[in-house]
Amino acid sequence: MSTGPRPPLRAIVLLALLVAIGGIAFSLVRRRRVTTTVGPAEWPPFEPRLVPPADVVPSSEPDPMLSAEPVLSVEPLPSAGTVEWIVPGPDGVVPDSHPIKVKVTSGIFHVPGGRFYERTSADRLYPSAESAEAAGYRPSKS
Repeated sequence: MSTGPRPPLRAIVLLALLVAIGGIAFSLVRRRRVTTTVGPAEWPPFEPRLVPPADVVPSSEPDPMLSAEPVLSVEPLPSAGTVEWIVPGPDGVVPDSHPIKVKVTSGIFHVPGGRFYERTSADRLYPSAESAEAAGYRPSKS
């Protein structure tokens, strides 16, 4: 009752040895990945320096960095004009005053009558295509 030729013992031992070496290599690589990806590096806590370094010659004028009151300089951000947008109403209701639908994640706006206008769930609504373009969005291709 012969089922076929049997592989030589040397080939079986060599195959087992290769599998064992591969398993060891895999476990070493996996262990290295686990230990190196512990988490984000954390900076030590910052302690502000209230005294100037010893090599700095003191001046007669007070240092604004060491003053007790903070100096705030707030300048408005540059904008492309005042572009007014609104959030869609409940159930995606679009008012007649703001018919342009904008998807913020894609950066695309859709106009009424466009191919995907009806099925687009808008994040913002603009009064005109020009105002949507002024806010940095591009028109849909279809």
